[in-house]
Amino acid sequence: MQKKDIAKRIAMYGVFGALAIIMAYLERLFPPPIPIPFVKLGLANIVVVMALYAFGVRAAFAIAVLRIGVIALLFGNPFSFAYSLAGGLVSFAVMVGVKHLNIFGVVGVSVFGGVFHNVAQIAIGAVLVQNAGLFYYAPVMIIAGVVTGMLIGYAGGFALRNIKIIQRVGGV
Repeated sequence: MQKKDIAKRIAMYGVFGALAIIMAYLERLFPPPIPIPFVKLGLANIVVVMALYAFGVRAAFAIAVLRIGVIALLFGNPFSFAYSLAGGLVSFAVMVGVKHLNIFGVVGVSVFGGVFHNVAQIAIGAVLVQNAGLFYYAPVMIIAGVVTGMLIGYAGGFALRNIKIIQRVGGV
């Protein structure tokens, strides 16, 4: 790979990392559109899904961990970091596995990621507060994961199509 190509990749990874951080920050500024406790859209996951398809597993993983770490340092606490890291890592691993199956498209991969993100957060919450009763909230969180996963998947798929158009005409 030529130095010019490496520089382009690094620049794109930086742009995607910054975009994920900005989207996570913006989501914190506004009240959640769904008035259910602990349910968020997960806008930054649009960027992670896009990176998974556009750049591959390693780059997407780095972007996801970077976003989780920076947001936790800027706005979080140890508990929010634990919840975000657990949800993010489990979600990412599941999305990579489901993508590898080549059965589902971007939306399906994102739905699996959304559902398992919420399941992992319930599990880490049950461990941290030592209360298995949190699993009663699982049906609500699973439904929320499906709905938000679909929205994120559609948005990520739409953005990916446009990135590929830009790449074809030589913009990136």
